[in-house]
This record gives sequence, structure tokens and C-alpha cells, in this order.
Amino acid sequence: MNKLKPLNTTYRYRAVQDALRQYILENHLHPGDRLPSEMELAAQLNVSRNPIREAIKGLEALGLVEVRVGLGVFVRAASIDDILTNVAYSLAVDGRSVAELYEIRQRLELSYAREAVKQLTDETLAQIEQQVAEMERLHHAGQDYHEPDLALHRLLFQQVGNATLLKLFDVFAGIYSSTRHLFEDEPPTAKADDIQNHRDLLEALRQRDPDLVVERLKRTYTPLAHLTDGTPPKTSEAPEMNRSTLP
Repeated sequence: MNKLKPLNTTYRYRAVQDALRQYILENHLHPGDRLPSEMELAAQLNVSRNPIREAIKGLEALGLVEVRVGLGVFVRAASIDDILTNVAYSLAVDGRSVAELYEIRQRLELSYAREAVKQLTDETLAQIEQQVAEMERLHHAGQDYHEPDLALHRLLFQQVGNATLLKLFDVFAGIYSSTRHLFEDEPPTAKADDIQNHRDLLEALRQRDPDLVVERLKRTYTPLAHLTDGTPPKTSEAPEMNRSTLP
């Protein structure tokens, strides 16, 4: 079995975490396999036991290991839910991260859009129609409509057969909930434009036209340059400039 190499103590617990990850990979450890004891790890890495404890706590928080009291530290089966939750937490700390994640969401949606149209059922289309109607109702009532908006986008892709993609939509929803203050300065016309953009998207879905769906899906996205360079969001002046209120 490959052994751990001594670390410079100035690297502290992050270096220990990296070393433990590498140890698990190099030795092909599986869920349920036990790691060396805290004392053995400290001796092999040439560090005190404090950074070992901190590193293990960090790996446990990430869902990579499990501490069993009185038994030791064991490799844990990685869960995509744990990974996405930690990614969401790490990204939702500033405007730039939100804007970059939003760009990822756009690219994912557009890459799956044509497949989504092929797999679109009458039942799903009816559910999307309900979400658009709910968005309109909330908008006219002067209320926030981000929940049916997110639900609409999630519904569109639920038939493409990629469960992880749907989990990512849940991550997007969670990040939006914690960063909504970043979108408070949108111009008054933006939401009205956004509602119309989603009506247009719905009409394209009714036609089952993949190219038209892609074109109109693009219009539902918000330019988020103001989150990265400090410029205020622009009021839309043409259909291609319209935007959504979702991150």
C-alpha cells in the first residue's frame, strides 16, 4: 500500500486534506475502508495531530469520510447531493460567482434544449403553461414570481433523462434564494419584458420547434455584467435584450 509523504507543517490542514484525498485514490480505497489512525497519519505526514483533526473534519463536512466514534475514520460513498450542496455554498458568496454559475446554467439549458423539445410530452407542456400563468398572476399582483419561473425551466428538462441536471436546477434555486438582494436594482420594465419572453417561449414549445425554442430561451436570460464590473443593468430596448429575473 502506498504511504503518505511528510508535509511541511506550514501547509496545515488543507495540505493534509489533499494528501488524504490522494491517499484514498492511490490506494483505491472503497466506501467502508478504514484510514490510518490519527496518530499514524500525524507520524507519516510529519505534522501535529491538530491539522489532522481539522482536515478530517473538513473531509467529513464534504461527505468524503465518516468518523465512527471508537472505531476510526472510514471512506464514505460520495453523494452528488453532498457535492452540489458544497459547490452551491462556495459559489453563493459574491456577485462574480453568481454570474459565472448563471452562465453555466445558460450553457447547460441551451445544450439540452433541442433534446428537451423532442422529449416534451403534452402533460409536461400543460404543467409549463400553468407555471407561465402563475408567473403572470404573481406579476400582476406585484409579487415575486421566481418560484414558478424556476419550476418552468426545471419542467422543460425533466424528460431528458439526466437526474444530475435536475439536481443542478435545485442548486440554482437555492443560490437564487440566498442572493436575491443582488437583483433588486433591475429596471421596472425588466419584469414585464420577462413575462412576455416566457409567453413567447411557451408558444415555441407548443409548436415543438427546437430552433425557435433555443432562440426564445436565450431571451429569458438576464445580463449579469453589473455583478462583476459594477455597471447597472440596462433597460431592454429590443426583444433580444429582454431578460429574466432568475440567477
